[in-house]
Amino acid sequence: MTFSRRIQVYDIRQATRQVMVLNPESILYILNALELEKANAYSLADLRKIRSLGNVSHIMTGYFFKAGRGLKLIYDLKEAATGMTIGSGQEDGAGEDAFDKMVPALTRKVLENLRVTSEGSEAQIPTTSSLAWKCYLEARDLDMKYGLSEDQKERDSLFLQALEKFQAAIREDPRFAMAYWGLGDVYQGRFVATKKPEDFDLMQNYYDRAYQLDPGLAGANAGRGWENFFKEDLDKAYEYFKTALRLEPDNSFIHLNVGSFFRSIGLFDNAIRHYSEAITLGDLTSRPYDFRARCLRHLGRYEEALADVRKMIEIEPNNFSNRLLLARALVMAKKLADAEREIAIAEKSNPGSEYILFTQASVFAMRGDRKRALPILEKAQREDPYYFSSFLAQNYAILDLKDEAFELIRDGIDVGFKKIFEYLYPYPYLTGSYFYDPLRDDPRFKEILAKQKKIHEERLRKYSDL
Repeated sequence: MTFSRRIQVYDIRQATRQVMVLNPESILYILNALELEKANAYSLADLRKIRSLGNVSHIMTGYFFKAGRGLKLIYDLKEAATGMTIGSGQEDGAGEDAFDKMVPALTRKVLENLRVTSEGSEAQIPTTSSLAWKCYLEARDLDMKYGLSEDQKERDSLFLQALEKFQAAIREDPRFAMAYWGLGDVYQGRFVATKKPEDFDLMQNYYDRAYQLDPGLAGANAGRGWENFFKEDLDKAYEYFKTALRLEPDNSFIHLNVGSFFRSIGLFDNAIRHYSEAITLGDLTSRPYDFRARCLRHLGRYEEALADVRKMIEIEPNNFSNRLLLARALVMAKKLADAEREIAIAEKSNPGSEYILFTQASVFAMRGDRKRALPILEKAQREDPYYFSSFLAQNYAILDLKDEAFELIRDGIDVGFKKIFEYLYPYPYLTGSYFYDPLRDDPRFKEILAKQKKIHEERLRKYSDL
């Protein structure tokens, strides 16, 4: 596994599948964690820390810059364990038009340094503009920080900065498909948060433009998958995700997308497989653990979900949301005393948070304390009955408030997708979670289960060959 920084040997996986390259988000996570994000050089101690966090064998650093009217690409490849340089060099070109020839040449040198034989096609360069590529990478860094931030003011600022950097990349190269894909991703996140049609239209326009420019771009196909998912055309969505995975089977980000598609339609076992593959392929962020834990909880595999949440805290020890996730996971695993300790820790760091209150409601419900649980559950239901739907239904069921639980379940199935773009109460969740045990003998539950089972079996038949 190779760690690349200032320049990427962009499509080295296209040249050979013997080399794995950490994705940019994992690289940024490592550098942030080690406070090396702005470093221009690395000591042997730094290299060993990077090696440990990234589980990498080699680290490549490099630079590209203009020299007069020419362009230079310079790289240095080291063994992570020893700090020994095993390859270095440069490629020179006469102007930016030479960029698409320089990178494949540099790729060949790096493969020779690694003693790996090229077995694929020549690396394809996404843009001939070094400035466009630089803006794109900076935009992806900003977009990742946007996704990790919990401060709304900071998120708004990062959103605008990422937008500007992607747009700057397009100004430099109007045919840069990856930059349009990036803009689509930015607006997808915005649309899910705002539900505004104008954000959906922008997302769709940018994804479509990326696909028109490069239908062989895996990310553009994943983008079109999401377009069709939001339109509830699952057949088309599936075909685009399938194509994305065929184009880049070793891309952890594509596996995250495919896994999230499966999770959103209730095929949790399929989703778990792709999230696990993303981890294997080098995604070091908390995202695949977070998404996998959600699936495991829905399947009633609470101890495994708890392990994933603990991993999330190991990755982001100061993340308040992860502490609350741990408390909720402990409640589901019926470890109430441990959950209460985690709630107390969360209260010290973020006193007065209503999400702490909602987590406490689950503890009260598990203890059968209606008097303290119900006012909190009613507050959550007033705020957003769809976002909190499963949380509410679980706790109402545990408290033996069957009518309230059935009202939420039916409404969630009928209109939940239109409200939060996720299919609520799929068959594996209703059968896997012990929270619904008090409802199982009720004819209303049996009727719901039969309908959801039919939908589940149809989706398994149509979408399970990935």
